[in-house]
Amino acid sequence: MILVTGVTGQLGYDVVKELERRGEKFIAASRKEMDFTNEDSVKNFILEKKPDAVIHCAAYTAVDK
Repeated sequence: MILVTGVTGQLGYDVVKELERRGEKFIAASRKEMDFTNEDSVKNFILEKKPDAVIHCAAYTAVDK
C-alpha cells in the first residue's frame, strides 16, 4: 500500500491517477486526513495506516508568505 500526500494538488492528483491506471493499492491523503504541518498528526496517521511507501506530493504554494 502506498500513501500519497497532497492529493488535492496537481502533482498528487496526477500520481493518484497513475497509480489507479497501474492497479496499485494506495491511500490518498489530503490535509483533511493528515495535517502535514503537525508532526504528531503525520506520525499517528502513518502508524495507523502502515503504508509500505510514501510519495510526498504536498507542498506549500503561497511562497510569498
